[in-house]
Amino acid sequence: MHEDLFRREMLEARKERWLGSIRLPISRLGWPMAALALLGLLALLALLGFGRYTRSEPVEGVLIAQAAPNGTSSMQAQLWVPDRTIAAIRPGTPAVLRYRAFPYQRYGLQHGRVVAIAAAASSPDQIHRRSGLRLDAPAWSVQVELDRQRIGTQALRAGMRVDAELQLEQRRLYEFVLAPLSNTDASPDTHRTGS
Repeated sequence: MHEDLFRREMLEARKERWLGSIRLPISRLGWPMAALALLGLLALLALLGFGRYTRSEPVEGVLIAQAAPNGTSSMQAQLWVPDRTIAAIRPGTPAVLRYRAFPYQRYGLQHGRVVAIAAAASSPDQIHRRSGLRLDAPAWSVQVELDRQRIGTQALRAGMRVDAELQLEQRRLYEFVLAPLSNTDASPDTHRTGS
């Protein structure tokens, strides 16, 4: 029996000599790394909770003069919206506008809201005759009321070209990330900006 114990100790010593001793190094940076991981997780949660996702559609159009009942006129943007987007647009949908005559890098972005949507689409020929724009497919006319009628000291003029983005949908990032897991029967109007 004494021999067996000695033999077992000898085998263990020989095995340690052949394989070397296995030691698990404990990092001195253990606590700081755990704190950094926790801070990273908190930053991700804050981003998902407070961040927003906006789906928008780029469109183009022109400025048109709109007569007011009191005899004055104001400018509105007439935008041409493709079929794939028209169902998502409602009166009140926000628009971000860039006038080609006033580069946005210098004059900034302008804002407006949809006030009217045409009842029927117009053909590319009709659009070209009405606005001078050349489009490949039929599009819907959407009128946008402008927040400002002037850029700096200069008044806007009818016929100026406009590039715009209609903001179709706005959601928090966590809603966007979890959307595939949610009920697919939910109404698409649930997260609409203009509602």
